[in-house]
Amino acid sequence: MLTRSPLCLPLVVSLVVLPAGLASAADDRIERSFPYAPDMKITVRVTVGDVTISAWTRDEIAVEVVRRLPDDVGTERLPVHVELADGEVRIDAQQPSDGKDPLLRADVTLRVPSRAVLPDIDIFEGRLELQGLAGLVTAKVERGAIAGRDVGGLLRLETTTGDIVLDAAELTSEGLIRCRTFNGSVRIRLAKRPANARVLLLTLNGSITSDLPLSERPGFGPRFREATIGPGQYLISIDVVRGDIALNAPPR
Repeated sequence: MLTRSPLCLPLVVSLVVLPAGLASAADDRIERSFPYAPDMKITVRVTVGDVTISAWTRDEIAVEVVRRLPDDVGTERLPVHVELADGEVRIDAQQPSDGKDPLLRADVTLRVPSRAVLPDIDIFEGRLELQGLAGLVTAKVERGAIAGRDVGGLLRLETTTGDIVLDAAELTSEGLIRCRTFNGSVRIRLAKRPANARVLLLTLNGSITSDLPLSERPGFGPRFREATIGPGQYLISIDVVRGDIALNAPPR
């Protein structure tokens, strides 16, 4: 059962550490909830694991962390902390001493209000999934893909190796969609055709396809396309080093 913690008091939750010889084959699981305030920030840092963040209508933040370890590995090899302090919810499942063992993983599931502020999502290896968010999301994945559905607001998404795929994304008023990947492709399907946007698409080694009225800079080298739609106040920016770009929108 999820339990509430008063917003005014710091709360630190750590999973119990067992000696290596007593490590269980069963998954460790922690579930907590916190009351939500509009100025609250949520940060997530995971070394290895999938992170899923979806919106709901409740004014609370629900956290579930499932830690998965080999039978002979103690939980001190992957400490998990869930903390509410100074108006910020922090979820941390990072391996000590900058470890990167793929067998030590923690999968995180978050349910948050749609306007939640997530300024720092950091995953070394794993998949990030976003659904229904319309606030601020800044995320970086070193090895893994980013997928989003019904997302808007201020989006800054980056991967080093992996694709970024957004379905039914919306460039909202005063919004931003900025995607970058070094080794992977970016595919975005907008929920509706933008009436007010500046579009910048750049790939160093790949192709660009779009049904928006983009102009292409001729010549060799990087492929660059751009457009100003209406006043051009809100931005769609996609940068790819090795991979393709596809940006599509339904007709008006």
